[in-house]
Amino acid sequence: SAGSTGRMWMTWTTEGDEVKALHTSASGFGLGATQNVGTPTKGQSLWHVAVDASLAQGTVLVNADGASSVFLKMVKPALSLQLKPGALKAKKPGKIKVRVTEAGVGLGGVKVTIKGAKCTTTNAGKCTLKVKPKKTGRLVVKASKPGYGEARETIRVKG
Repeated sequence: SAGSTGRMWMTWTTEGDEVKALHTSASGFGLGATQNVGTPTKGQSLWHVAVDASLAQGTVLVNADGASSVFLKMVKPALSLQLKPGALKAKKPGKIKVRVTEAGVGLGGVKVTIKGAKCTTTNAGKCTLKVKPKKTGRLVVKASKPGYGEARETIRVKG
């Protein structure tokens, strides 16, 4: 379904009857992040999925086979998050270069957080987090902006 901005929303189902959705960039060639819309009714086979893009989001409508109900979910455009490097060292200061995109295009004004640090992206979708992880393991980086679905990526902390 094409929206007023020229972007298209697409939906499909997996073999496990999960509904997925994504949207394109304004050019129609870049793809946004795939989002899990959900499973309408456990044990039901899906037979019809539709999406309306007349608003600034995708309105996904699903009719389940054998069910007398309809599953409806509003899906916001999803953010994508890229991090460099892919790992940090525990107890050592480090920098994480962040790029946030929406359908392949850098997006400004996105708030990016990790435990103990935060930054806001430039119009190119870039910012840098300065961190000093206390222990080995994994840390979650989150990106959010009103009107968009949140992005999360995990970064490894080595000893």
